[in-house]
Amino acid sequence: MSKLSGKERIGSTVQHELRREQIAEAVRPLSGMNPQQFDTFGRRQSLSSAAQRECLRLDEQVMAAERDEHGAKGPVLADIQARLFGLRKRFRELGC
Repeated sequence: MSKLSGKERIGSTVQHELRREQIAEAVRPLSGMNPQQFDTFGRRQSLSSAAQRECLRLDEQVMAAERDEHGAKGPVLADIQARLFGLRKRFRELGC
């Protein structure tokens, strides 16, 4: 808050983030996406269609592997964690 004006001062990156969240909330009735999903969708628009499909597939596989990891023990756990590491690595490589 600025002592002179009494108004809250926000940096440009915070303003940009707030605008993106407001836009996401405004189109939510049309898109059905929450702000995080809308941000992910926007970020993936620059990817090729094949990469976008692979990102969607990886989303599901990572979630399934994380569920499996939660209930696993012993050597099975190590195998699941290695698989999960590979999935996350590919996720980052694609820029999902």
